[in-house]
Amino acid sequence: MLAPDQPINDCPASDWRSIRDGLSLQKQLLPLKYKEQFATTAPPDKIELHGRSSMRQLQIESVGFASYLDTTVATTQHAAVSDALSSAAALWFISLANVTAGKSHGSPLWDQTIAQHTILKDYKQPFSNVICVPDVAVDLPNTTPIGVPLLPNANAAHLANGNMTYERCTSKLRVTVEAIAHPSMTRKQMFDLPASPTKYTLHWTQLDPDLFEGSSIGAIILSPRIQDVSQDVLICNIAAGWGTATLSMHTSLNGVTAVTSAVTGRAAESLFTEGPLKAPGAVTNQGSNSSSGLFLFQSPTYPEQLINISQEWAQYLNPTIAVMNTTVIDMLMQELVFACSPRVSAEQALASLVVTGLAKSGAGSQLQGTVRTVGQSGNQGLDGNYWVSGKGNVFNVDREQSRDWAKFHVDSTFQGYAYNMAGLAPRIAIAFLTLYCFLALGHVFYASYSGISSTAWDSISEVTALAMNSTPTAALRNTCAGITELRIFKLSVRVLVRNDVEGEGEHLELVFGDVDQEKVEDSTIKPNRVYGTMPTTESSQ
Repeated sequence: MLAPDQPINDCPASDWRSIRDGLSLQKQLLPLKYKEQFATTAPPDKIELHGRSSMRQLQIESVGFASYLDTTVATTQHAAVSDALSSAAALWFISLANVTAGKSHGSPLWDQTIAQHTILKDYKQPFSNVICVPDVAVDLPNTTPIGVPLLPNANAAHLANGNMTYERCTSKLRVTVEAIAHPSMTRKQMFDLPASPTKYTLHWTQLDPDLFEGSSIGAIILSPRIQDVSQDVLICNIAAGWGTATLSMHTSLNGVTAVTSAVTGRAAESLFTEGPLKAPGAVTNQGSNSSSGLFLFQSPTYPEQLINISQEWAQYLNPTIAVMNTTVIDMLMQELVFACSPRVSAEQALASLVVTGLAKSGAGSQLQGTVRTVGQSGNQGLDGNYWVSGKGNVFNVDREQSRDWAKFHVDSTFQGYAYNMAGLAPRIAIAFLTLYCFLALGHVFYASYSGISSTAWDSISEVTALAMNSTPTAALRNTCAGITELRIFKLSVRVLVRNDVEGEGEHLELVFGDVDQEKVEDSTIKPNRVYGTMPTTESSQ
């Protein structure tokens, strides 16, 4: 269970250093002459974020549409829930020391530290989707409303009431983008926004939920103002929400791994049938229609819970960095100065800041309750048997205090040999094994009651000697050069007593095939009797 605690690094923009470093590495943002001189390495596909006790990943991807600009989608795991899962995984190590194979015997399961811990239900993580389009504001008394680009997988197409034109930085082709008129900001007002001659400036703007259904907030990024009569700007439309996912992590002998997440179940099925990646011409930056499942954003299918972001909260995403005498957005945009287009840089920066800020909500919460221990005194460690057997919660909590806490169920799975009765195939197999056991036991009891045993033929050489000293039989005719018929192996074989020719003693022989029952009774081996003489041949005389 999670409950509020002392806030630790819960500022919405506290991950800005990781975002800066990750985006720089992803884009390999170096001038061409430096790339040729120093070369480059493979960029990472995720940005690592650190929490109180967990490692998470910020994942960013561009989703493009035919004849339309790319949009940027980002997501990361919730910080407090990831910390709680990581702490639960750490307790797994400790609890295994008190897990035994039975109630009073067995050995600790130290070898089962390799396990997977998963939250399958009631977990949601933040997603953001951003599109930015360049524009130019001019110092003229223009009362025309500015256009905010339509976000194709968040805003319905019928909301558009205008167009914006943009020139691609690579192909120099002009692309027309559908837009929605902003009712409370004119082009003159956009030019009058405070700007800096050397820094990028971010201004948040509230979007009317009726006109911008599906959007969370708008943003205007002013480039460093070089001229007094014009201003380069980036107008951005941002959508954000909470989507259902599964959260998991692995433990091994070396410790715990980073927390990962995935979209599964009905949400994933809806995305792959109704989402934008199934629309004609829709591709990801990896050229795959399925991508990774975490980057699909299609309102209202997914994420299920869209949110409105206030300007007051959004201000916390762009604080001033005192030691650098700049803001977070300026620092990120300056780091990406070698990118092809500031539009893409702005989308990635805003998408990252929004999801990491949302993921920090309730970041000061942590696991609550008293850990259940073995024994009355509680000095024997965690009650591993109680936890692993699934009898109940490993934490003792007060019902009244925990009424407003968030509760998550962690499923811990480890690999090993086990038997169960789940499913038709195991039940049929167990039925056959049971029948075989009865047959085997019946044979043992029957042989113990009616048969005899001997240690006279413990080796192959002893059996071979017995066979060579036996009288040839017609049942094995034509087998001296090999056996080609299965019937030979079906012949019954017995060890019977044979009288010597002189009648002086008895010896044993292998007898193949059917034998008269009276002869069998007369020739049956008698226990505790010595056999071994052979008839005398003429050559030996």
